[in-house]
Amino acid sequence: MAKVGFMGRLTASAMHEIQNVLAGVKESAGLMDDLLAMTKEKDCPNRDKFRKVLSSIQELVERGVRLSSEVNRLGHASQSEIVPVDLAEVARRTIFLAYRITQTRRMNFVLIPGGQIQAGLTVLEAMRSLFLVMEQLTELLPQCSIVNVRVDSFKGRPALRLSCDQAANSDLAPVPDLVLARQLPAGVDCLVADMELILTFPAHDPGLGGQGQGA
Repeated sequence: MAKVGFMGRLTASAMHEIQNVLAGVKESAGLMDDLLAMTKEKDCPNRDKFRKVLSSIQELVERGVRLSSEVNRLGHASQSEIVPVDLAEVARRTIFLAYRITQTRRMNFVLIPGGQIQAGLTVLEAMRSLFLVMEQLTELLPQCSIVNVRVDSFKGRPALRLSCDQAANSDLAPVPDLVLARQLPAGVDCLVADMELILTFPAHDPGLGGQGQGA
């Protein structure tokens, strides 16, 4: 746990510095845009091209800031113990951070808006569980598949349900064994039912209270 805590603190510190760098780039791009606005068109015939480039820089910076913010939160989550975990937030963050991996096969994981359901485990355990499932689906399903992720319950337990219009039960069937072989956290299970891959989590017990700081 000491090593995990060290990596979490170091990662959070590095992400703060990266955010400072990105803020500087964003400020410089904004200043250049202001200078272009004050320049006469005859003095800068390529002004539209420059503005297009600056707009692209701004978009990349905003994505970089969001990525560094999520990794920073992940670093702090490394120090968490069991807390009530919002599964919708877990799904949103995991899908965002795993974007590059899923895009290698041009697959999209889409979080379907729904209610708030809490599970009782650490943030990292919940995110890792979903990530393992996403990895297997990325390998097994056809390219360009769209996988819907929905927060729900299953037999009274908090759950994430993953479904894909291009996938039948037979396509999803290998996933639970492959995921379980990689050691899901205690209390987390994976199964296939009614054309869905279902990831169930231990319920949060309000009587126990939080045993750490959430992310």
